[in-house]
Amino acid sequence: MLTVAGLMIGQAAVTGVATAAASDAGKRKLTAATTTSLNVNISGVDKARVKVKGNGIKRVVRSSTVLRLPEGTYRVRAFRVLSDGTVYSPKHRRFRLSARGGTSVIVAVHYDEDTTPAAADKRVPASPIPDGDIATMVSLVNEARSRTQQCGSKSMPPAPPVLYNADIAEAAQAHAEDMAEKNYFEHTSLDGRSFVDRIRATDYSGSAAGENIASGFRTAQDTLQGWLKSPGHCVNLMDPDFDHMGLGFAERMEPKYTLSITYWVQDFGYDRSSY
Repeated sequence: MLTVAGLMIGQAAVTGVATAAASDAGKRKLTAATTTSLNVNISGVDKARVKVKGNGIKRVVRSSTVLRLPEGTYRVRAFRVLSDGTVYSPKHRRFRLSARGGTSVIVAVHYDEDTTPAAADKRVPASPIPDGDIATMVSLVNEARSRTQQCGSKSMPPAPPVLYNADIAEAAQAHAEDMAEKNYFEHTSLDGRSFVDRIRATDYSGSAAGENIASGFRTAQDTLQGWLKSPGHCVNLMDPDFDHMGLGFAERMEPKYTLSITYWVQDFGYDRSSY
């Protein structure tokens, strides 16, 4: 689950890291003989989190759903969820199935209340959100995630809000300042470190998940729109598996420009305690 992406428009640029599997489903005609009906039957909780992945397809299911899938092998993973302050855990977390054309498969996922002491406290907590442009960007990102977004040819459904995390933000801010000071625009630092390395060097207890970077945009709103208009960045921003986000912002003055050059870094992480 590692993604990065970036974009530059004139003096404005955004770049991000993203790995996306192309779906074969759009390249061939699917019929009843070549598809499988997958019935994901969820019980025990109002809103679950079950991911179906394989054959170039990734779907996150929140409630009982019937999916039509091309033939192939799929992995189904059920994740712990938090609902109204109570943690629910799936009785079985992992399923693997082989989908054959013209067949119907049922995957039953039952959730029970997690009575482990302080189960809810195992999750990585949110951090206070700084004022100013950072607070504006956090609000813009979660507002965008609340609606379906068209990321190029891929439609991304609404995703849960990301929580702001100060440790991830530490890595993002350091990279933004490094790019501004040393006049470069890359995901890889000049010392060879990736965004994964930079996040791992902090106290973040989750896992690094993705990064978007941008340069030259004057406002948080313009930067957000630049990311949404670029398919790779848009997919990163809307990824439902991303739980946490940290932001970095820095500026550099160039003699030939009257305005400073801006650098935004948007890093994502996911909470391993919910997997």
